[in-house]
Amino acid sequence: MSGSEKNVRRRVVTPTSDPPNTDPLLRPRGSQQYEAQPNGCERAFVQRNKIKWFWAPAFFGFWLLLYVAISIPACHRLPRPLTIKDEAKHPDQFIAERAENNLRELVGLGPRVVGSRQNEMAALKMLSQRMQKIRSGTANDIEVDVQVASGSYVHWSMVNMYQSIQNIVVKISPKGTNSTTYLLVNSHYDSVPAGPGAGDDGSMVATMMEVLRVLAKSDKPLKNPVVFLFNGAEENPLQASHAFITQHKWAKYCKALINLDSCGNGGREILFQSGPNHPWLMKNYRRAIKHPYASTMGEEMFQHNFIPSDTDFRIFRDHGSVPGLDMAYTYNGYVYHTRHDRAEIFPRGSFQHTGDNLLSLVREIANCPEIEDSSKYAEGHTIYFDVMGWFLVFYTETEGIILNVIVALATIGVCGYAFKLMSVSSGIKLEKILKRVLHTLLVQILSVIVGAILPILLGLFMDAVHLPLAWFTNSWLILGLYFTTFFFGLAIVPALYFHWTKYDKLAIGQRIQLLLHCHCVLLAILTLVFTICGIRSVFVLMLSCLFYTMGLIINIATKLHSKDVAWVIPHIVCTVPPFVFFAYFSHGFFTTFVPMFGRFGENLNPDLAVAVFSVAVGFLCCGFIIPVLQLFNKSKTIICGLMGITLLCFIIAMTPVGFPYRPDTNVQRFAILHTKRTFHDAENHVRRQESGYFIMPQDRRTYTVKNAVINMTLAQRIGSDCEKEINCGLPLYNQRWHKTRKNSLWIPASEPVLGEDLPTVIVLSKKQLSKTKIHYEMQLSGPNHMALFIQPLNGAKMIDWSFHKAPLRLNFETPYFIYFSWGVNGDPLKFWLELEKPTEKDGGKSSDKKWPWFGAPIYAAAAFALFYAAVLPSFHSYPKMLYQSDEAQHPDEFIGERAMRQLAEYSAIGNKMSGSINNEVHTVNFLLREIQKIKDEARTDLYDIEVDTQYSSGGFHLWGMTITYTNLSNVVVKISQKSSNNDNYLLVNSHYDSEVQTPAAGDDGVMVVVMLESLRVISRSEKPLIHPVVFLFNGAEEACMLGSHGFITQHKWAKNCKALVNLDSTGAGGREVLFQTGPNHPWLAKYYQASVAHPYAQTLAEELFQNNFIPSDTDFRIFRDYGGVPGLDMASVMNGYVYHTEFDNFRNVERGTYQSTGENVLPLVWALANAPELDDTAAHEKGHTVFFDFLGWFMLTYTTSVSLAINVVVSVVAFVCIGTSIYIMTLDNGTDAPKAVFMRFGIIFLVQAGTLLVACGLTLLVAVFMQGVGLAESWYSGKWMSFGLYFCTLFFVFGLLPALYIGFTKRKTNMKLDQTIACFMHAQCILLALLCIIMTSMGIRSSYFPMVGIFFYAISVLVQIILKLTLKKSYFVTVHLLCQILPFFFYTYICYATLVTFVPMEGRDGPESSPDIMVSVFVIATAINYAGFVIPIMHKFRKPKIIFSSFGVMTIVFIILAATSAGFPFVKEVAPQRYYVLHTQRTFHGLDGAAKQDSGYYIQPVDTRLHELDDTTFKNAEPASWTAATCAAEPFCGLPLYSGRWIDWKDSARWIYSTAPVFPMSINLTQLSKQSAGGNKVRYEYNLRASDRVMLYIDPLDKVRVTDWSFDQTPLEEQHTPPYLIYAIYSFTEEPLNFWVELEHEESNTEGPYLKLVVTQHFQYHPEHYTEDYKQFLATFPDWTYTTDWFSALESWIV
Repeated sequence: MSGSEKNVRRRVVTPTSDPPNTDPLLRPRGSQQYEAQPNGCERAFVQRNKIKWFWAPAFFGFWLLLYVAISIPACHRLPRPLTIKDEAKHPDQFIAERAENNLRELVGLGPRVVGSRQNEMAALKMLSQRMQKIRSGTANDIEVDVQVASGSYVHWSMVNMYQSIQNIVVKISPKGTNSTTYLLVNSHYDSVPAGPGAGDDGSMVATMMEVLRVLAKSDKPLKNPVVFLFNGAEENPLQASHAFITQHKWAKYCKALINLDSCGNGGREILFQSGPNHPWLMKNYRRAIKHPYASTMGEEMFQHNFIPSDTDFRIFRDHGSVPGLDMAYTYNGYVYHTRHDRAEIFPRGSFQHTGDNLLSLVREIANCPEIEDSSKYAEGHTIYFDVMGWFLVFYTETEGIILNVIVALATIGVCGYAFKLMSVSSGIKLEKILKRVLHTLLVQILSVIVGAILPILLGLFMDAVHLPLAWFTNSWLILGLYFTTFFFGLAIVPALYFHWTKYDKLAIGQRIQLLLHCHCVLLAILTLVFTICGIRSVFVLMLSCLFYTMGLIINIATKLHSKDVAWVIPHIVCTVPPFVFFAYFSHGFFTTFVPMFGRFGENLNPDLAVAVFSVAVGFLCCGFIIPVLQLFNKSKTIICGLMGITLLCFIIAMTPVGFPYRPDTNVQRFAILHTKRTFHDAENHVRRQESGYFIMPQDRRTYTVKNAVINMTLAQRIGSDCEKEINCGLPLYNQRWHKTRKNSLWIPASEPVLGEDLPTVIVLSKKQLSKTKIHYEMQLSGPNHMALFIQPLNGAKMIDWSFHKAPLRLNFETPYFIYFSWGVNGDPLKFWLELEKPTEKDGGKSSDKKWPWFGAPIYAAAAFALFYAAVLPSFHSYPKMLYQSDEAQHPDEFIGERAMRQLAEYSAIGNKMSGSINNEVHTVNFLLREIQKIKDEARTDLYDIEVDTQYSSGGFHLWGMTITYTNLSNVVVKISQKSSNNDNYLLVNSHYDSEVQTPAAGDDGVMVVVMLESLRVISRSEKPLIHPVVFLFNGAEEACMLGSHGFITQHKWAKNCKALVNLDSTGAGGREVLFQTGPNHPWLAKYYQASVAHPYAQTLAEELFQNNFIPSDTDFRIFRDYGGVPGLDMASVMNGYVYHTEFDNFRNVERGTYQSTGENVLPLVWALANAPELDDTAAHEKGHTVFFDFLGWFMLTYTTSVSLAINVVVSVVAFVCIGTSIYIMTLDNGTDAPKAVFMRFGIIFLVQAGTLLVACGLTLLVAVFMQGVGLAESWYSGKWMSFGLYFCTLFFVFGLLPALYIGFTKRKTNMKLDQTIACFMHAQCILLALLCIIMTSMGIRSSYFPMVGIFFYAISVLVQIILKLTLKKSYFVTVHLLCQILPFFFYTYICYATLVTFVPMEGRDGPESSPDIMVSVFVIATAINYAGFVIPIMHKFRKPKIIFSSFGVMTIVFIILAATSAGFPFVKEVAPQRYYVLHTQRTFHGLDGAAKQDSGYYIQPVDTRLHELDDTTFKNAEPASWTAATCAAEPFCGLPLYSGRWIDWKDSARWIYSTAPVFPMSINLTQLSKQSAGGNKVRYEYNLRASDRVMLYIDPLDKVRVTDWSFDQTPLEEQHTPPYLIYAIYSFTEEPLNFWVELEHEESNTEGPYLKLVVTQHFQYHPEHYTEDYKQFLATFPDWTYTTDWFSALESWIV
């Protein structure tokens, strides 16, 4: 194939003797193709290509059965426990009954609190006796050591000090070994005060004792010694393990660890931490373990603090660098740390499960070679998980990365191949399938978001109505409350999307597959992202992708993917394994976590957390199951049934069944301390003393017991104490209490009996080391558990002490927390403190004072007030109109009244379409009449005025159309000063023709009369006019800009045209915007800047227009492209709703337009006509221009080279100012270390960058959602809706994410709130500066847009720096807000102007457009430039998260409003919905001479709300299949298209059969000749007589191409893809259109056929010929619609 043929589209058309049966256009309506009859199975299950609705319960039941019958039993499976009687049959094995006896004996001692007799004496004695018993008769060496130790370390944010705590350490070694490689096995025998500690951790101690016994008597050798550490202080917390690993003589030889703990009472012990970085441990675990239960996800959740606990594993890892395995019980966490944690309820099978595993694991690791030099095997993290407890899957992190990437890429590849197959099977082009993929992917993302939001909102609601934890005992309520809610959200969004796009050509089965493919692609993308982020738990997503891809491959291989329903069988089969696995995993997850929510504290909303977990688990388990619901009949009813389940469970939650607590088994927890509080003043006098019950609630439902416990009615919050006393004046027990202290309660009570051992602090000495430094020696004595809270006052700083140095080195938040406990020796603790007082100039550390929360709405109202007081008046500002009576006082000035009167006369002519008598006669006469008046009044002594009426014919190519025109009119006036002989002139252009039905007062009548009045003023003025001015009143702009083409290519004056002022409109008056300049002639914009009185100009508008964001074009393009004429393009943009409608009349034109536009155009014309640059414009061609006005007050303009310098300099200065500001922060007294400050700023920068991305993403997602659910354009008639939908969404994220970060980190830094806010704004400025530099480097002149914000912010930072260095105070908020006023004005002005201009345009941007996405993009582009500098100030108010959340609530409210009548976009006459309605007759001629003729209404929607009239006006419209059939058979779907834009719109067209229209004339196409053109070429010549507007479609058949024709050659030279579209227009001529076409064909095809030739004629201004049926049909359109209507004919021939 030759190169010239490569881009030619081929269609095979085979001649046939039976055209009615082969051509869909000729097939009788209502005829049906033969369809295969369904078999018995299909009849039972399938109806209308969907599964019958009553199978839906069975579908749900199937998955529920899998969960109940397989997943749950696997999660709770325990081995048969061995008894002492079984020992003879099972020698050398773990005996569960012995371990149980050990536990009963240990628990019988009672609670074993550190320092108590039970822990320090009784437990020690009991364990020692057991060890001695085991030592007797063993073949191994067993050493027992009782360690007593003291020490300290930092745990969380407190100093954890211990004194004389005890460990029992047992080492078992092979006889005579000298190995120095030990395996350490650890558990703790101490307990919390409230409970006997059977589960935590007596069960593990008992298990260790039995394992030790078995090893001691076993003949199986141990290669290396094993150390069993029975630690006596884990609950304190973790003190004994620290004592061992840092001080014991055997610690340095411990090379590996098995840690045993519990957060429940029995069950299966889970391995939830390994390593780190020692995969060999997992290899040994896999080899040895008998009952595997392990999960990497558990490890990552634990290490990221999702679990409110810690274990000794951390101590051995961090303080001893000992790698290991961490295992714990998680079942029945309800009794954890309570008096109900008894030995009687501990399952004996749990002992056997753990014992079997531990015994095998100890032997395996103690004998493995890796333990001898574990550092050699430190090879990175591991990924591990068990499968149903049957076996363990384990691989390294590197292998995991490879596996994840391969599976993800393979998934995407297979899904991509599926998309291609879908294109083939459906007959839809691949690019359209890919477009559907993008839409479906966005819908799926949105469905996940909606599905996530609904349970989260329900969780918030449950908490708000005092029903949290309803599922605490009956955890099945989680399924009904949160899972079903998530499933509803996940399903309803696609269901609505499918409903709103029900006319899609894809079958529903394929669309559901597309949804599943997109879900899989989403999982694959998440897999890759999480893999890059180093999240090992992403293996769960990888497994989902893997099994789905397997099912998809089966479907493709068996070709079931093309079936309507059968594809679901392989899909379900391949979904079962991952579902069973994930359900097993999830059940264990909830079994572990649900009890924990009873002790997470009052700060956490447990229902919110469970909702989030439910979303994650539901997404994992059912992401490929829920979409299948769309395949059922009545799918929306089925989906809504899920919400019915939620409602039922909500009702149950309000009954006793939903009460969370049960006696003994599922209790509510409180920590209650009978407390005496004594407060001393600076002189050590008692200033306050009281007693009472200090109550620390452990969950959210504190109010539950208020009516059950009498004293609880007296409970009071201690918020006021938190303001006055250290740590609220409460005896906090540990760091977690410290975090939740403000939620605690206080009940006054009698004084407790404390005994004599009261805590006492004595100041032993006080020494002044220097003028500012003081040294204290102190002593603390008292009971075995005490806490010191140390708070430096009055700006003093702790610079040293005798405690652990880390809190001082790391700048811990004050007050400092030192926890101290002792075991067997209660000697006083002596310590010293060294403080530094501030100097007078330093002052104390000031606290950040927040403003009252109600100031936030005032702040927002102030911003609105500024907008309404300054921006709106500036935008709508017009000068006072000058009247004819004032003319004598205002010589040489524009008289607006005269222009207004002229427009009234012009508008009264009516519709003025090119070729009509109104345009070609009446309007031309009106213009000639007005011009003659001007000539009569002109200074003929000064000026020559020449008038020419031009009639032009020609052709060119534009917008995908080849255009030919004949006899179109222009009125041209040239005014020149007699004293000047310069031929170079300035051209001023506007058009007087109109579109269909419109009087065109705004477009473009107002510009016509402005030109007339400007001509009149110039003709009477004595001002110099160095160059002539030509006023072109062009008569054919709406007809594809033919008038300007006729002038610039044919008129006698065209060659001397050197510059242009083009005047147009896209609305009904208002201020005209300069939106195109040049190109490459910056002097033009400078003259505009210097001369116009009311500037309104934006480079941004120019770049948007030239990149096709605006659905329009102007004559500027013609003068530029065909005449090389530089110029200025100006247009009025107000009230674009009436553009090209009958409402574009004199009454609707903004009254201030005449004077405002005239006062700009007249001086601009004078300035340019006198410009010396006109003498040689080529010499001044110096690049593009950057220009913009500031609220219409003034204008800036400069070249792109200057723009480059300005943007770079401003950005660099901003970087320097920000760097200096951050450096100054490090100099403040009491601040963090410089490194910490810069590190915090780096994190803030990342947070702000993430905030920016999330804000933009969420705003776009709201737009996608609005379009997906059929609520697009809700802002169309009320632009205020865009504020609630998109601005509020943006502000919500811009505020909330930083607020969350500030809230989470405020206690971890000394940075002041003002500094943190400043850092966020610094980060925003840096992001904008980077954006500005990137845009500048890409040559985007609109980079000035972010530059303005950067400039003003840099000024504010610079002023703050100067004030800080001079006045020692920066006045941060004041300076910042003052410097933000002008950019706030600027950006809101541009934003408002953008919405005023673009919102009406979105109503005519085409059915394929995305108006909400477009508007949201405009909102984002403008708002991010000021939101990042205005919104952060709201962090200064109290309750910032609530304040910012209110923006999110407003978004939801506005979405709801959008679904009501308030959000209906269209309004009668004001903002109607537009349709083109063509009464059409179509005639299709076959090869045999037979003709098929039909008639109907061709309706072409021009916006995206396509289905508003489906149930009324369009109820008889043909289905989408009709359009598909016609598109397959005929060029351009056999529809009478009128412009190139309609080519892209045709798929959304409606066709309603009707009676035939009445035509003034018929299409008369005559073939004049057919002759050979040499070789394989044939030439046809035609003569065409038809209406004054004709469209030709030329579509060569297969293996035929057009080589030449009589039209413009552009499509042939550029090898455009046929069919070709030719537009022909005539004016006042009866000459036929003669044309010829030359074709090249194959040698064998000598007789044809060669092409399809289609002729359409349009009668656009002949309403007198409308039939009564047509009038009645038009009357069925509601009053909020507007129809642009005419009648047309189409005839098609095969030649």
